Amino acid sequence: MTPLVSKSLRIAALTVGAILLTVLTLAQSPAHPSPPCPALTTKPNPLPTHKPIPCRTGLHPETSVSLGAFAQLTATRIVDAPYNFTTASMSPSAGVLGTVRQSFSPWLGYSLNMGYTRATERATDNASLGPLYAVNNLSIPANIYELSLSYLAEKHVTPRLSGFVYVGAGMLAFLPEHREAPATNLLYYGVFSPPVNFRPLGVGGVGIDYLFTHHLSLRVEYRGQLYKFADYGNALPRYLTVTSEPTVSLVYNFHTRKP
Repeated sequence: MTPLVSKSLRIAALTVGAILLTVLTLAQSPAHPSPPCPALTTKPNPLPTHKPIPCRTGLHPETSVSLGAFAQLTATRIVDAPYNFTTASMSPSAGVLGTVRQSFSPWLGYSLNMGYTRATERATDNASLGPLYAVNNLSIPANIYELSLSYLAEKHVTPRLSGFVYVGAGMLAFLPEHREAPATNLLYYGVFSPPVNFRPLGVGGVGIDYLFTHHLSLRVEYRGQLYKFADYGNALPRYLTVTSEPTVSLVYNFHTRKP
């Protein structure tokens, strides 16, 4: 493992750990503690309608899991160079997203996200001069995996509808299709075997949940990812870019909500 990959993994692990520690700490220390339970009645043989109700204190989390599909849409970066310009882009693709969520209160929760897509990254220097003069002109198909943890705020608007926002951090892993074989079209420098790349990731999103039954919901959201393009160990441009992921998911709620 290279020092850059090791450093990226440490940064992502520390960021995710800090988010999780903050959420768990706040969950154990609510901003508005529950009042003490009132004393139960001591009347002999109370009527059924007068039976004391058990007192519940503390936070009662709402937990859900979801599986959905998204469209990966990455902005193409075009950067001016001293003599020409360079480009870096990612082909549009479809992907899948799995999420585990837990909300302790309307403004306190977390979301664990796991995503996958397959896309082709392209990079070109001296792009305006055409393919005969372009250098570092390559195309690398890769499997892309996401693991991230986010702070979540969720609010029930109606019995069926709730809205949410989240922001967090994590890691992207770019696994080239031909990691052990020279399968890249790289002009002037010949072919090479691209290694696995890891990139620290910032992630955020906003969306709604619509409840169909006591346990099943439909989730529609917009997700945004902020990271640097993979360079595959070839000194390619590592431009900061944004990926948009409009996502639709089916949600299973472990708690029971009345529609």
